[in-house]
Amino acid sequence: MQNRSLFCSTAVVLLLLSVIFYACGGRKEPDHIIGRYKISRTIYGEIMLNELHKQFQDNSNGSGVEVPPSVVGVGNNEDFIIVRQHPVNREPGSYMPDTTITNYYIVDMNNKYRNYLEMNIGPLTKNEFDSLRSIFKIESIPFDRNYPAYRKVKIAD
Repeated sequence: MQNRSLFCSTAVVLLLLSVIFYACGGRKEPDHIIGRYKISRTIYGEIMLNELHKQFQDNSNGSGVEVPPSVVGVGNNEDFIIVRQHPVNREPGSYMPDTTITNYYIVDMNNKYRNYLEMNIGPLTKNEFDSLRSIFKIESIPFDRNYPAYRKVKIAD
């Protein structure tokens, strides 16, 4: 009886430690892209949109928007992040992405082709984007993370 009680206590402690480890970041964040870059979600009314953010410092909660909503595709290598985005109609009361327009962005994370502060290149048309991909020799980076243009969410009353 005492062995069974000890076994149950040990199992409960191990289960709690597993839950704590998982909740405190013991897993890879699915929206982490590379380095300080991640996809964040913003809610406007009943619409949830994706943005590319960069943390100000490692392990910081503060971040800035690198590519505005609505991000629908992302790819990267060690030097660049490529982003596909549908711009959002920001008229009062409407934050729906315009899925008839697709913009592209290139983030040069290590200033490989720039002599000044790290910046986004974009919004770009598909032709401009493809031309710069060729110049930067990043044609092989696929859009390997895809996101919905928006998601409806229900706000609790």
